[in-house]
Parts: sequence; C-alpha cells; structure tokens
Amino acid sequence: MMWLTPWTGFILAACTVPLLLLLYFLKLRRSTQVVSSTLLWLSSTEDLRANAPFQRLRRNVLLLLQLLALIMLVLAVMQPRIEGAGGRGGRTILLVDRSASMQARDVDGGTRLEAAVDAASAEIDRLHAGGLFGGDEEETMIIAFAETAEIVQPFTGSRQQLQDALAEIEPSHGRSRIEDALNLARVYSTNPNPDLVDRPIAEAASLVLFSDGRIQDLDGLVLRGESLVFQRVGTDRFDNVSVAHVAAERPYDRPAFVEVFAGLANWNTSEVTVDVQLSVDGIGRRVEEVELAAAVRDIASGRLEPGRRNLTFTPFQQDRDAVIEVAVLREDSLPEDDAAAMVVPPPRQLRVGLITPERRLVRRIMEGLSLQRLEVMTPEVYESRIDSAELGDLDVLIFDAVAPAAMPPVPSIFLGRTPPTDRLRAYGEAEGQVVLGGGGDHPVLRYVDVDPIYVDRARQVQGGGDSEVILEGSRGPLMLTFVHEGREHVFATFDPIADSNWPYQRGLGVFLFNAVEYLGHHGDSLTRSQLSPGAALVAHLPADATELTLTTPSGEEFDLSEQNPARVSWGPIELSGLHEIRYTRSGTGEQYSWYESVRLPQVESDAAAASEVVLGMQRIDSTDAGAVRYRPLWPWAIGMCLLILLIEWWIYNRKIGSW
Repeated sequence: MMWLTPWTGFILAACTVPLLLLLYFLKLRRSTQVVSSTLLWLSSTEDLRANAPFQRLRRNVLLLLQLLALIMLVLAVMQPRIEGAGGRGGRTILLVDRSASMQARDVDGGTRLEAAVDAASAEIDRLHAGGLFGGDEEETMIIAFAETAEIVQPFTGSRQQLQDALAEIEPSHGRSRIEDALNLARVYSTNPNPDLVDRPIAEAASLVLFSDGRIQDLDGLVLRGESLVFQRVGTDRFDNVSVAHVAAERPYDRPAFVEVFAGLANWNTSEVTVDVQLSVDGIGRRVEEVELAAAVRDIASGRLEPGRRNLTFTPFQQDRDAVIEVAVLREDSLPEDDAAAMVVPPPRQLRVGLITPERRLVRRIMEGLSLQRLEVMTPEVYESRIDSAELGDLDVLIFDAVAPAAMPPVPSIFLGRTPPTDRLRAYGEAEGQVVLGGGGDHPVLRYVDVDPIYVDRARQVQGGGDSEVILEGSRGPLMLTFVHEGREHVFATFDPIADSNWPYQRGLGVFLFNAVEYLGHHGDSLTRSQLSPGAALVAHLPADATELTLTTPSGEEFDLSEQNPARVSWGPIELSGLHEIRYTRSGTGEQYSWYESVRLPQVESDAAAASEVVLGMQRIDSTDAGAVRYRPLWPWAIGMCLLILLIEWWIYNRKIGSW
C-alpha cells in the first residue's frame, strides 16, 4: 500500500482530532428533570456559574463514531492505494510500438495501438496520480517507434502533458525496430539534459514497453543496466491472410494488354479458402477463388512460414494508365495487408534521336529496341536542326561520343563527352578504373551487372546539388544523373565503346534500354515503383508543374508547391497505399496526377503477439497490457465516513427522543 499525500493527512488529523476532543471536554452535560416550580431555576443558574469549564471525558458512543468518521476523512485525504506492480520512483520511459502489426484488431474490437495507448495512459495515471494536495517527483518520458524512433514527450512530471502527448501518437505501417528507441532512452535517462555541456550523469531509467513483441531487430541488442517491463498488447490467436506482393507487365506482342501477378500468404495454422478481387481504377474486373495451405512453424528458426500461393490473372486490355489493386475479400485481424496496389503507365512507345559520328554499335542496339521512331543524325545535322528549331517531338536524345554546343531541350544520354552545363565541373581525366559501388539501386542500372566493367579512361567531374552519382569508380564517378532547367539527364564519364570492356559484356544494351525508358517517361503522370514505409517519396514532374499537392492514404494533404518539380521529395513515408501528387501544368492549365504505391512490409503480417522479448541473454516475460493498475482506497474511506456519520445521526436522534 502507498500513500500519495500522507503529510497532508497528518496535518489535518493534528488540527481536527484535538478540536473534537476539546469540544467534548468543554461540553456541559445535564440531565433532563421535571420540576414543580420555577423557584428552582435560581439554584440552577447558580449551579451553572459554579460549573467547572473542563469535565472528565466519559464513555460516549457519539464521540467514538465521530472520531472514526474523522479518521476515515483523514485517510481519504492521505489517498492510500494498492498497486499491482509497485511504483519504481525516479524516472520512467514509456516505449510505445506503433508499427504495422500494432494496427491488428484483436483487442476488444479496437487496434493494438489503441490498447497500447490506453495501457500507457493507465501507467501514467499510476505514476502521476498526484492528488489535490499532493506533489509528484516522478518524471516520465514517452518514445514512439516503428522504422525509426521519436521522442513524443521529454521527461516531465506533468500528467496532463504526458496524456496530451500520448494522444498525438499516430499509426505507422513500417516495421517494428526498437534499437533507435533504446539508444534515445539511454541518452536521455543517463543524461537528463543532453543540451548541456556539463551534463549530470543519472541512474538508468525504468523502461516500460507497450508492444505485441513482434520486434524485428532484437538480434544483437542487450540491456545495459536498464530495467525493462514488457506489457504485451494483443493475443497469439491471430487470423490473417495477406497480399504479399503484386506485379504487372505488358506483353511485348500485345502492348495494349496488362497481365497482373499476385502473391498471397496465409498466416493461419489451418487451410483457408478466400476470394481475391482484381480492380482497375476502383472497378472490379476479376474475382478468383483461391485455396491457401496452412502456415507451418520452422523448427530450426522458430519462425512461422506462411502458406503461399501465386496467382496470375488473365490479361486484359488497358490502353491507358491505371491504378491496379489486388484485394482479399475476407475479414481478418489485420486489414492493412489485405490489399496491394500498383500503377501501370500507358503503353507509350518512345521517339529517340541518336547523334553519332557514324559509329554502329549503339545504333544497332537502339534499332533492336521497341521504339516508335529512331532518328539517327550526325552532329552537324543536329546543330542545324537545333538552330532552326526543327528537332521535332523527340522524347530522348543520345549523344554517342559527341557533345552539343548547348544543352538540348529534351532529356538526354551523354556517352563519354562532358555536357555543356554549369551543373557539372570537369577537372581532368583518370585512367584504369574498376567499379566500386552502384548498380541495381537506380532504375538506369536495373538488371545490369556492373562488376566486370573495366574503364581505361574517364572524365573526372564534380556534380552540383541536383546531381546523383549512380556508378562509382575507383578514381571518381563513372555515371551520374543531373538536372538542367527542369530536365533530367544521364552522363557516362567514359566512352563505353572506345574506353571500356563494356561492349564485350551483356549489360550495355540493358543500360541503354533502361536509360531511354527512364528518361523517356520522365514526367509521366504514373509510375511503376513500390516503396516501403520509412523511405522517401521522390517524384520527377514536368518543369512547368505548379500547385503541387500530396494526398496520403489517410486523406491528409501537404502543399509541395515550393519544391522544384524536377525533383519533388517528401518523407519519411508512414502509411502503405497510394500516395497521389496533383499538379497543374502552367502551359496548358490542365491538372494531372502522379501516384506512388507504398507496400506494407511482409514481416509485419506475422502479427501473433509474442509471450516474451529476448535481449541478449535476458528473456523478459510479458504481462498483459492493462494488468498493471493501482487501486485507490480513498473512495472507500469516504464511503465509510458517510456511513459512520449516518449511524451517528441515527443514534443521536434516538437518544434525544426525536423518533
């Protein structure tokens, strides 16, 4: 049992109990007598004057009851309480998991995050109950974590501030990663004010974790003197079927058709049969019935391996851009992974111009691509067409070992010659280089094996703020992208044919195809990519795009009009689903939309609550969230006080004969 305001009760008792006793000492007690004459009143008056002020305290039931009532009132002011886990005192840090698995709805119809917030709120009430007359030396801090951790509320003793901060925690669809949260807790618990140069070192704070235990980065983490209490949220009886991935492609022989592929995962330990719906722009196109095998626990790793099934939908005609969604038509505990969407661009073939001094290899590669038109011209013809503004409607230009007199008006690929732009600064040449970094991270080098490439000679350049090195050599950048007047370009600092062994590798043709596709669809209203929560959203929009507005899957809007439309960035992304950027082209005044599809991490679909968390060699068993509660006893004391006063009133009325 604990007392929140004991000294207030002691002071109240010291002031009131002696006063009550003093009243009984001074009270003159007379018995009622029947007299035959008022002549006796004179002797009664004389007796009153002679009466002593203090009387011997006699046995009195009313006094006893009044003392008991006063004691109950004093106890209520002292605020006794019985605690389930005992107060720790000092400083406490609440770690609240807000990852994707915490959106599961297996806790009294609400989400696990809502239950975790309720449990954390009860913990705050327990630690900072305070009272009307009581102070509070306990300090508490709140950290919320998913892909990254953030301090929701620094150390404070204010219960109201903590409750307000707790209510501001928003859900995330990212993975549950606790390392950043532990690092923040250590920094702020051992150094209460890290902003000070001479900061005092304090004892480690007590940590309280509100999570379902499905934390992805526990391997290698250990506690360093902290005490950790794990309050589990959710149950291990979890029902979930998820769309693990979705993809689409246009067949080469039928570019107006789209073929959709989907991967399904059953996280239940029993077989299930589900209906899977394919939707295009929100309209259902196909429904397939699919049987999924049961999930199996891997004995070696202890992980649950879901029952998987790949599904291929019949190709359908789609001759324009579209948002394609695959959804499981079944209610389960985690609706966030029941659907996955992607964006398919229109089947647009590109118009490419090749400027070359009669070299044949690049020309033959480009002739083998599926292009709407390929125009081959010499540098002299190109310059004449530029001067007369007769370049036409080309989507991409390729400068094969030549450099134009001025930057071209369309996205371009420069092979081996430095572009005439102030975005790059050339300062020499480097010989004998191998590839050190880069590759499939950028769309231009997707599926390109760059490791065997050897470069005999390359230009040494330094890029500006809008440039990005996508292939790093042993003596400098080998390939980079840069933006000039709102248009993105690709620059290979070496001649792939004359100064490298790339023509003898298989990747040169793939690189040219990727680069043409990447630059040719620059500014398209739709994209193919799928990101994960925690990443940054990057959009390349037309140079004349204005009034940029981002809408998240939750319906929240953000104004991005101040950013450069050639490279719009926003993040980190918190929610899975479609993110839309609406913009207006100043030249035409028409409004367009650009979409990015964000997928929920598959590891978060395995969301059966864990019974323990393991940090190093320490196993921390869980207690159900909400089990730690304090039980205040002051209402019972108030109730007893009122009951005793009621009994005292009844006895008094019986004694004086009112009843």
